[in-house]
Amino acid sequence: MAPMALSQFLQRRVPPNSHPRYSAGHPGMTEKEWATRQQKFAIRSWTVCTSLNQFFEEPLAAADVNRLTKQVDYEDHQQWCISEGMVEISFAENIVAPLKNAFHDSPFVHFANKHPHSGPPPEGARNNGVIDWLFRTIGSDATNPTRWLCIGDMKGPRIINNRQWAGGDFNTLTGPTVHLMQELKGYAFHYRVPRVFCYDADHLVLIRWKSLDLNEAPNVVVIAVGGSNGMQVREAMYRMVCDGLNHEIRGPRICD
Repeated sequence: MAPMALSQFLQRRVPPNSHPRYSAGHPGMTEKEWATRQQKFAIRSWTVCTSLNQFFEEPLAAADVNRLTKQVDYEDHQQWCISEGMVEISFAENIVAPLKNAFHDSPFVHFANKHPHSGPPPEGARNNGVIDWLFRTIGSDATNPTRWLCIGDMKGPRIINNRQWAGGDFNTLTGPTVHLMQELKGYAFHYRVPRVFCYDADHLVLIRWKSLDLNEAPNVVVIAVGGSNGMQVREAMYRMVCDGLNHEIRGPRICD
């Protein structure tokens, strides 16, 4: 690929990765019992955003805008994904690798896959608290602690139903979407991280909570990216990292 500005690269569509023969409903998502049976994790209402500017509310900081002018030279990697593991590889190659390059001048930003020190598992969960992706800053001391910017979960191809997420009506959701919402909310509230993303090789869902107080009124903001809606996955993830960096002081403080 010829060198281009980072802003231009982020607008490039990630190469199609889900196998044409892979259909919705294929085994690829295991319902998490710990999330399903805890009604406090149910999402009954949410605000649907139709643009990244609407979702993130605040414009990019000057440093983030300047970074978009950097020249990048990165090749796309296409592979047919037929499992969650392959989706994870594709996400690492096509999305995380360019992000690492974009933020290489920010030495404290770390993109961790299958982070082994993500803390105790949610109540009732059988795993060891390992989440698929953890984007964080690496703290050097007590005055500059480690902070989690966002966490992410990978799913098998075509697990995310963009229409249902973008519809904003709980009554139209099918079981898999309800369970996925509960699982993602469970991770957000357990790890105290207000930004969560989920990717299935075709679609990306970003979720942002204005507050992690379960007793507050609904404050969930959602945007579904990918497919034919014109928004690009790479740009959305770049904005997600920038948003975490610019709000980390007001966000949760979680140290390993």
